[in-house]
Amino acid sequence: MTEVYASLPVTMKYYGNDTRRLADFSFNFQLIPVNKNTTAANLSHLVSTYLSALPEGRWPNWVLGNHDNSRIATRVGEELVDAFNMLSLLLGGTPVTYYGEELGMHDVFISFEESQDPKGISHGPKHYLQFSRDFERTPMQWNNETHAGFTSAARPWLRVADDYATNNVEEQRSNANSHLNVYKRLVQLREEQAIMYGDRCFLFDDNKDVFAFARIKKGSPAYVVIINFGSNSTVVNLIEAEGCDGIFGFPTDGIIDVNSVHTLLLRGSKSGTKGKVPLNDVFLGPKEAIVVKFVPVFQIGRASCRERV
Repeated sequence: MTEVYASLPVTMKYYGNDTRRLADFSFNFQLIPVNKNTTAANLSHLVSTYLSALPEGRWPNWVLGNHDNSRIATRVGEELVDAFNMLSLLLGGTPVTYYGEELGMHDVFISFEESQDPKGISHGPKHYLQFSRDFERTPMQWNNETHAGFTSAARPWLRVADDYATNNVEEQRSNANSHLNVYKRLVQLREEQAIMYGDRCFLFDDNKDVFAFARIKKGSPAYVVIINFGSNSTVVNLIEAEGCDGIFGFPTDGIIDVNSVHTLLLRGSKSGTKGKVPLNDVFLGPKEAIVVKFVPVFQIGRASCRERV
């Protein structure tokens, strides 16, 4: 792995070429700019720009945050944490998870007097907020004990978040409907044939609210990730979805395998329960995200979805 803050064309040079291979991959920072104003169309552009620039046959990766940038939960809001973990873990390639993203950890305000980052300190108390990276570097929240179980020292390098007593590994591990358990299920899905070896296909390319992609492989169950970035509820008709050049079709029904923790799955006749869902009538509330398992209907003699990407 290599890390470089540069333009996309320069970043891609770190893969090397056919005669001189360099890194297996260089960190993909295309998703670092996402924030609470990011739309599905914005995200589609960021993802497609990266994949189009990727040298043929080279391995992609997805970075949501790191020690130099505000945490994903702070940038996009806690309700979209699961959605972005779905992206990172299921798009294909290597997901690069910054510690705490699996919990939805957020930035923590650190006063100038508490600061440790030389970059922030060097700009003085009037300007350190613009440059300090301490806010995204606070200790991992393991449990509800002193200092979130991070250390037995009198005090940690940086103080822990105020919500550590309820937002920690131990608490989320025991809660079936938690960011951590959503993350763990997404990791399990990476062992599915369609996720490991399947093609990638995007749907609703120009929709400003709905971002969706499918992972499919003949002979195996397929998966579609659907995210509603909008502030209003929406109904998605996958059967009539545009995209994938008609390479495959959706069946009548699918099974909801994973849902973001704030997703309300009981919609009366609209979506059923956490189980079977009619694929012509998938209901999603604001900022909700789901992963649906389905059996694709393949069209004979069509190109693979990978050629669509």
